[in-house]
Amino acid sequence: MKTTLLASILAVLLLCSLGCAPATQKTQSNAGTATAVQNTADNHSSRDSLDWYGTYNGVLPCADCQGIQTRITLRKDNTFTKAVKYLGKDSRSRFSQGTIQWDDQGSTITLAESRGKTGRYKVGENILFHLDRNGNMIAGDSAQKYQLMKNAVDPDIENITWVLVELNGAKISMEKTPHLTFNSDNASVTGNDGCNAFNAAYTLKPNQRIDIDDTAMISTLMACDNMETAAQFIKAVLKADNYTVADGTFSLNKARMAPLAKFKKAQEQL
Repeated sequence: MKTTLLASILAVLLLCSLGCAPATQKTQSNAGTATAVQNTADNHSSRDSLDWYGTYNGVLPCADCQGIQTRITLRKDNTFTKAVKYLGKDSRSRFSQGTIQWDDQGSTITLAESRGKTGRYKVGENILFHLDRNGNMIAGDSAQKYQLMKNAVDPDIENITWVLVELNGAKISMEKTPHLTFNSDNASVTGNDGCNAFNAAYTLKPNQRIDIDDTAMISTLMACDNMETAAQFIKAVLKADNYTVADGTFSLNKARMAPLAKFKKAQEQL
């Protein structure tokens, strides 16, 4: 009887030594893996894991004006351009440029302008957070007012030269046909109205909405035979608030009205 009891105790001890230790070891191993995953995730900086380059827009608070309309374009080569306009105070945009300096964590940038001025932003996914003078995030109810949102992108219309084929419902026949290109690298639309070259900033928004900033438009000042058509073309471009692409035709529209202007790709016009 004693021999049987002793054998049972030894069997239980043997099973525990074979089965319990590995279970404990497995738990420790899983905990170590979880820690490693967390550490790896923490090591992913905005600079390395996000498509941070692009153009960001927003209106920042202003002490003595209606707001500071701000437009910042970040480039892959760590340079930037910046345009600001003091709403209700100055109708002109002020431009600057410089270099992007990243912090050691790769999450915050300092914009070092050529004139020595700086601005600091935390880089998020498709967003820049304007930081205070101490480099801290703005907290409280006004936090959202210190955010710049990244332009939407649309490869169906950007980086393509579009040639005008119809303006305000009428076919176009000019010696020098108006055309335009939306350049995604710096969110600028460049082209020619059939007489003068022009350059303006644009913003793409969800649901194929578009905003072309007339206050920052730059144009040459040549005199031509088709000045009236050229003026109508520029007016249509600036008036548009949405666009469509269908059957190879790109259209600029206002609300749900008839298209203001229709375009074809340049190579299709050759």
